[in-house]
Amino acid sequence: MIISQPEISKKNGEVWVSAQVAFQKSNLDIPSRLWFSFPEKYEQFITGHSDSFIISLFYLGMAFEEDIMVYGTVSPRLAYGLEECQQVYKTWYPHVFRPISINYDQLVPASPEETGTGVALPFSGGVDSTFTLFQHLPHQQVLPQYRVTHCIFIHGFDIPLNNAYEYQRIANNFTAALDPLHVELVECKTNLH
Repeated sequence: MIISQPEISKKNGEVWVSAQVAFQKSNLDIPSRLWFSFPEKYEQFITGHSDSFIISLFYLGMAFEEDIMVYGTVSPRLAYGLEECQQVYKTWYPHVFRPISINYDQLVPASPEETGTGVALPFSGGVDSTFTLFQHLPHQQVLPQYRVTHCIFIHGFDIPLNNAYEYQRIANNFTAALDPLHVELVECKTNLH
């Protein structure tokens, strides 16, 4: 699998970050471009780094037994974590996932100047993300740089893009629950599903 250098664009009040994806197996019914979009007000947090793309696609590489070449910049900390994550997936589902080689064009940590300030976590409202949120609120997390300020709720991951009503209903409920905690809900769309 080849993940190309991400591209950033703006349209209709949203910031889009996308990357071309090429698989060795040509019979897969998978889009050739993976994208994420955010409201334009979050533009300062969007980078052209490839982190979100390798996170989204490495398990497919393991399932299809395809090594991955990632172009663009990836966090070295993430690259290290993906090695351990592969071992976890292989242990949990040995008949589905096989370890693969992931090669990186550039391993460079993101700087605060690039990404702005804030701590975000993907949030589905499930047990894992809710536990992580509460562990990183001010009353639990004494180090300010690790306190969650934003939760990212992704439309097109658990809830398909064609179900906008259900996504918005849940997003409104999450916003109402997060506001008293001084945590902002960031709405995101993707074709990852």
